[in-house]
Amino acid sequence: TGDLAVYEIATGKKRRVTNKGTWDESNEYTEFSKWSPDSKQIVYDWVNEKNFIELRIIGLDDSKPRILYKNKNVEWAQTYDWSSNGKYILACFTKEKATGQIVLISVADGSERILKTFNSKWPHGMNFSPDGRYIIYDLPKNKETEDRDIFIMSVDGTNEIPLVEHPAIDQVLGWAPDGKNIIFVSDRTGSPDIWGIKVVNGKPQGIPKLVKSNKGPFSPIGLGFTRDGSFYFGKLTNRTDVYTTEIDPKTGKIVVAPHEIIRRFIESNATPEYSKDGKNLAYVSRRSPGTMRFTTNHVGNVLCIRSLETGEEKEFRPDINEFGWPRWSPDGRCVIVVNWDVHRNMGYYQIDTQTGKTTPILLTEGRNLFGGHDWSFDGKSLFYGLRDKTTKKWQIIERNIKSGNEKVVYQSKDKFSISLSPDRKLLALFNKEQGLKILPILGGKSQELIKPEEVKDFEFVSSGNSLTWSSDGKYIFFVMKNSKVDKSKWELCRISLDDRKIEKVGLKLEDHIVNLANLNAHPDGRHFTFSSRGKSNSEVWMMENFLPKEETDNKQK
Repeated sequence: TGDLAVYEIATGKKRRVTNKGTWDESNEYTEFSKWSPDSKQIVYDWVNEKNFIELRIIGLDDSKPRILYKNKNVEWAQTYDWSSNGKYILACFTKEKATGQIVLISVADGSERILKTFNSKWPHGMNFSPDGRYIIYDLPKNKETEDRDIFIMSVDGTNEIPLVEHPAIDQVLGWAPDGKNIIFVSDRTGSPDIWGIKVVNGKPQGIPKLVKSNKGPFSPIGLGFTRDGSFYFGKLTNRTDVYTTEIDPKTGKIVVAPHEIIRRFIESNATPEYSKDGKNLAYVSRRSPGTMRFTTNHVGNVLCIRSLETGEEKEFRPDINEFGWPRWSPDGRCVIVVNWDVHRNMGYYQIDTQTGKTTPILLTEGRNLFGGHDWSFDGKSLFYGLRDKTTKKWQIIERNIKSGNEKVVYQSKDKFSISLSPDRKLLALFNKEQGLKILPILGGKSQELIKPEEVKDFEFVSSGNSLTWSSDGKYIFFVMKNSKVDKSKWELCRISLDDRKIEKVGLKLEDHIVNLANLNAHPDGRHFTFSSRGKSNSEVWMMENFLPKEETDNKQK
């Protein structure tokens, strides 16, 4: 619902602290939160009905929340920590498309003090020292890299120095209660490991040491130490892989069973797309194994271009946050991707497949894009799905990339999936309420392939671009299962445009493949590729007795 909830570890009881959250068009919901030092209050970020963020404080005594900070010019905010004396909230703001700001908010009166301004991506982790004298945080080295270093500065914003410098992605996890140890996650060994470094009087002591191996990826929610030195952290297991399969175009049956095609960064690759000439495969890969900001399984931060002839790959790290679903231009010179920025706004960007140059095509506020996107046949226009904020209707829009001029091709009160035919003349539209229909792009009468009453007993995968055409344009592929049959599996099916006959291809999504997305056909008419998510979990873990031994001995003495 978007509400804030509390889980009591000793009893296993859960209860909501707020009761107004909703994920519908009003979009009121909770984001990040932190406990007060006395554990009686929680500060949290609340996205209000006007779509800007308030910092609120609420007690566990069922009292009403208090708005601590409210400024419509703050485009995005994130709460990181509460000072040990209970007087300040540590947060980050972005105001009116300006650069980021690290700020202190007074708990007493909500007044704001800016400590640091930066023009790179936000900190993944940031904390007060237990004595309240210092603040640690991570930031990228520059706008062109994902690598992060960890810094420390005095609580008044002065005396900033690097704490951890390394050609890796280093992200703050927390400051131990003893005030002498900081832990962070790093990919310097190739896996998301937990490292530690000693700090005395705001200065590093020695070099970082490995604490625990391969403990990521980490959720940004719920990280923190208890007073006895135990550390709680969220762990995400969002595993996605790129598969290929071969289907006989005549019989519609599987010839070669699905198998992984990418052998590097296993369980971190998604949304493959064949180039129009069939020589290359584009996909995205997650290379930030530490904190993962978004829970969607089909995004990454590296664009990979793989030659299907040689197996060689080119990699690009565009200066955008997390993106997915690349779509090749007709001439193969670039792809268009969907991006989620740090404010959760969605947009389309064009990435040059030779140079990696990134150009914004369309930016939106909120998460209103849906259903798929693709190029026109001549490469001059982009077709995409957008939910109109005023009419609340789901629309297919054609946008001229050069001029920005747009026209609505189709709209409906119900959400649907879309897919363009190989010749870009027909648009396939599908949802359970309206069935599957074909719409001529240049105008004309639509063709109904599947009527709603014919699929009333079936469920369909309607997200993740799982609707696609065969390369010859004679079939449309989709994924469905019979909801009336117990323990039925999701199955890949196709329907003929000539006789409207539905055929099962023979691909069932088994236990290790629980989701199919970005299905698309190779120009040879036989090979298909898709990304599939394995079983994923969001878990809370606890580590104890892991701090340096001499600190434990001193504590016992």
